[in-house]
Amino acid sequence: MVRRLEGQSQKRLVAGVVVVVAVVGAFLIAYGGRLLSPQHSGDPTYHHTLTISPGTASSVVWELEQGLGVYGVFNVTSPTSPPDNVVNFFICDKESYNAWVNGSSVTRYLFRTASDSSFKFRIPHHSTWYFVFDNNATDVTKVVQVTVSQDATPPDIETNIVGGATYSGVVSVHATITDRFEISIVEFLVDGAVVTTTMGDEFAYDWDTSLWANGEHTVTLRAADSVGNSRSIEYKVTIAN
Repeated sequence: MVRRLEGQSQKRLVAGVVVVVAVVGAFLIAYGGRLLSPQHSGDPTYHHTLTISPGTASSVVWELEQGLGVYGVFNVTSPTSPPDNVVNFFICDKESYNAWVNGSSVTRYLFRTASDSSFKFRIPHHSTWYFVFDNNATDVTKVVQVTVSQDATPPDIETNIVGGATYSGVVSVHATITDRFEISIVEFLVDGAVVTTTMGDEFAYDWDTSLWANGEHTVTLRAADSVGNSRSIEYKVTIAN
């Protein structure tokens, strides 16, 4: 569930002494903001431009439920020659963000120093989450173009099972599962009943068709990723032993 997405910035004068927080830009999903065409079908995608003065930080703020997956990419530019395009980027929840603003230690769930980077993150608990870009330069204003998406795309499944085929004996079933996040479970079902379960992006199973009656059966492969997206593919096959 996505409640809101907004940008804000703050200036930290002295860690733990004086903090000035200034909201420089905000947009609620329901009240504007720039909603891009989804990068992947079903993925809500948002774009934001942050102008970060020297010694300040800006953030994209998103209220997210536990277990959701978010991903994105950012690019940093500056007017200097040679360009100084590096920022400190990290993700933290509301409690850690407030501690950071006040100069205290924080839990940074994802951290990197980069100028052009992609990221992905599974939300560990419901909170308001801050995607923070910190400009440590003393005399350079930097512009960050950031795109943040909620992952709603199910895994892709490719298998050697062929719909309409006839099988006998022991059949080596193979499947490759691809996804932006980790694969949490893969299931192989015959006529709606789970035959075997595994984890990971490669599936292999020797299916002994002699354990089923001759005739038509429904074979299903079902996979789910670690952020709750799932896909099933189903084939009608014939067993003839």
